[in-house]
Amino acid sequence: MLNRVKESFTFKVVLSVLLISILFVSCKNEIDVNPTDTGTKLAITIDGIEEQIEGSFDKNASTAIKSKISYSDVDDAERPTVVSFGDFYAEVSMQQDNGVKLTSSPRTNLSAVGVGNLKNINPVATKSPLLKDVKYRIILYPDASGTSAAISSTIGIAGSPLSIPVEKGKNYYWVAYSFNDNNDPQEPSSGKINSDQRDLIHATGFTGVIPGVEGDGQDITVPVKITFAHKLHRITIEVNASTYPGTFQTLTGTLGSANYFRGGTLDLKTGAFSPAPSSLSTTTIDFKVINNSVRRAYYYTAPITSIPSMNVTIGALVVNTSAGLKGFTNRTFSFTPVQTSEGYNYTAKIELKPTIDIKKLKILEVGTVSYYKILSEAESKKTPGTAVGHANSGLYAAMYNQKNFGSSGKLITTSYNDWNVTSRDVGSGGLDDLNSAGYKLLLVSYDYRPTDADVAAIKTFVSAGGRVLYYGENLEDSPGEKQLVKFYSGSDTHSTGSKTNGVLSNGGANDVYWRLGNATSNTILNGSFGAGANQTVYDDANAGHSLVGADLSKIDVLATDADFAGNVVFFKSKTSNFYWIGDGGFTVYNPAWTQASQSVGNISYPFLLDANKSPMLSSFGNSVWASTKVANSVIIMNLIEKWLKEVQ
Repeated sequence: MLNRVKESFTFKVVLSVLLISILFVSCKNEIDVNPTDTGTKLAITIDGIEEQIEGSFDKNASTAIKSKISYSDVDDAERPTVVSFGDFYAEVSMQQDNGVKLTSSPRTNLSAVGVGNLKNINPVATKSPLLKDVKYRIILYPDASGTSAAISSTIGIAGSPLSIPVEKGKNYYWVAYSFNDNNDPQEPSSGKINSDQRDLIHATGFTGVIPGVEGDGQDITVPVKITFAHKLHRITIEVNASTYPGTFQTLTGTLGSANYFRGGTLDLKTGAFSPAPSSLSTTTIDFKVINNSVRRAYYYTAPITSIPSMNVTIGALVVNTSAGLKGFTNRTFSFTPVQTSEGYNYTAKIELKPTIDIKKLKILEVGTVSYYKILSEAESKKTPGTAVGHANSGLYAAMYNQKNFGSSGKLITTSYNDWNVTSRDVGSGGLDDLNSAGYKLLLVSYDYRPTDADVAAIKTFVSAGGRVLYYGENLEDSPGEKQLVKFYSGSDTHSTGSKTNGVLSNGGANDVYWRLGNATSNTILNGSFGAGANQTVYDDANAGHSLVGADLSKIDVLATDADFAGNVVFFKSKTSNFYWIGDGGFTVYNPAWTQASQSVGNISYPFLLDANKSPMLSSFGNSVWASTKVANSVIIMNLIEKWLKEVQ
């Protein structure tokens, strides 16, 4: 009796353990059958990970000097928010990774910081590789129905070959997934898998019917190429000092909440994601060292229609710069919601930059007429901050303007009204101290006629790294201008003939006065004040000159005559910072024109500023060119920006 009880008990225990084991294996692996390897197999190839990106700027230019990508084609409401820390500042933005154009949205502020919303615009698919040794799992199903059980589950390693046994005559539905790291992806539960703070990637497809019949003795290999897709949004928090430039000594930070990001469950067969609330284990930001000047932390969230408002508090930041240690403590930056869709990644970026000191761009300008210059000689001698320029001076109106410069300008600078300008109201012989007084920029304005001594001084100044913007408009009868232009361009010949409303007439000896010029694609014309490349430029009063027969190996052409494409109206020396414009009135301005429509039909005052005296692209000239966008002001102010940055 006791033996029978013992046997019965033993049998029940063994049976129970066996049933539990079978149930455990079934729940864990969901695999009914692992096909026997009979020589028929799937050969797995990983094609990469699909990435969604936006367009890019045209980087083709005729110069080796290329401007950095800027927000010049972005409305003010879409630009990064700027937070000043005195001698440096932070540019704060939320950007779609690999994209350029932001979208419009009102900005909000918290601790003086906020950025605009984003959405996807003209997405373009590209691929990134699955890095070597990243592990992924492939599960085979007999079909794509929601109830069918898996028949095979295999771990693969990126960079290593993988084959999976299958049976002939069957069409398998495959599922592949990975957390894009070196860990084994766990088996699913009921065909689903939970996300965490890793990059969950996923792909599905059919093998097609495997050729042949079982037992026919033929070895068959069926290729399967897999392209993964991101199932989560990656949110990168980046603090960047590379453009300062500086290197990090200290950086700590925290998130405003542990609940910004959502987890969820991925249905492996359908690819559907069910978001669910989740909480991070800590709000401390784990910044990773990208290099000495860049730190990043990565977070992942379920695909939802928007990424919620996010606060980032930098507890301590210390950066080592050429000007010493710079930093701050306990500043909170707020990023507003991002409208988004599956698979897009975003970077919440805090970029540190030095505040530009406008006084470091020491300027000498010469010429007899004040409205072609920044200031008259008398005004330039006044106490800094008190000088007033001519009402028609576009340079004065744009430069002495806190919408363009200063702590809240398009270009963040120490100030906006104390430029270091020396002006001389002379027509020649005004360059005696050009190479001894520490000037960084020389402006040669309308009707200045350089002497031989002036020409020599300018050549010396340029060869030492100085910058010259020459717009004297005397190529036809100024020996000094002819010497300079020929020295830098290889020609001093200006065009002959005449034209009316852009139409050439055979006037013979009369000068051709270009009205409209076509700016080239050179990115040196772009900057914080707008995109001047591929726009048009206009002369003042139909009285500019174009250059014929220039040696294109010596110059970067910045604009050509619209009527005579071979004629150059704006160039830069390839080997120096000598710039020439064929019109002396390129920078004159009419303060009554504050809207684009007001300048149509006019032939004078082509330096166009809006109601805030900020550069604008606008139609100009007669009806023949009413659809053009004249960029005189945009281009000149972008050059001022470039030169300011060079001398810091």
